[in-house]
Amino acid sequence: MTIEWKPSARGALATLRANFEARKNAIAVPDTAEMSCTEVWTPAEHPNLGPMMPLCLLTYAQIGLWDNADKPETFVDPKTGQMRKRHKSLRYKVSIEGWSVPAGLIQKRSGAQFSRKVQLRQAGEFELKIVDVNRSTGKFTAAFADELRSLIARNDPDDLYGVFSDRSGGFRYFEQYVHVRFTADDEGAMVPEVTLYVDGQTLVANQMTAKFISPKQRGAGLRYHQYVDRCGYAEHVASQRAARLAQMAEGSQA
Repeated sequence: MTIEWKPSARGALATLRANFEARKNAIAVPDTAEMSCTEVWTPAEHPNLGPMMPLCLLTYAQIGLWDNADKPETFVDPKTGQMRKRHKSLRYKVSIEGWSVPAGLIQKRSGAQFSRKVQLRQAGEFELKIVDVNRSTGKFTAAFADELRSLIARNDPDDLYGVFSDRSGGFRYFEQYVHVRFTADDEGAMVPEVTLYVDGQTLVANQMTAKFISPKQRGAGLRYHQYVDRCGYAEHVASQRAARLAQMAEGSQA
């Protein structure tokens, strides 16, 4: 018999959890993009495989920017207790979790339909190590390489770029990519703006925030995030919570 754990709907921890979720959903950005779409997308057998869904089919997404600069070079292996050297990786990456279903069918505990972390490089390194190398090996078409070079030429050399990929039977790229630029907010802090380019469609996450990031997420490197809500997911969650609270109140009065 399988017992499924569910968080309690009562008590102080339940209240804290509900308050955190409410504040988190408050930063979800309603997206009024045109939803009519003739595209068809079938999720891969695993969220980490395959290309992203067409953006016109996207109903809800979580986008995050991660920074590995503060991670120590060495760490203690929890299994052996031995000190190990951390695998050197690129400093920045963007995470994308996406759904193409209505609000009532989104189950975050079960994971997203599409999930990917895209490594980022500054313009010069990206063009040299990603665009030029993969064009020379034939992994990038001439048209895709020209598209990437054109984007780089129009923007700041300090901007960051990455191409969607997976490891299905070997490393492979898709003609889908991300561009990150940093702009100063009202207080002078540099805040990222993340643009997704998916098969001729774009999504601009220009309301990234450092608010409501848990200590565990921050320790893992998450610095900014944004929720894109095209299906009323935040309202759906709020209405479900209100219904549960009303039901609990009725039960306590019975």
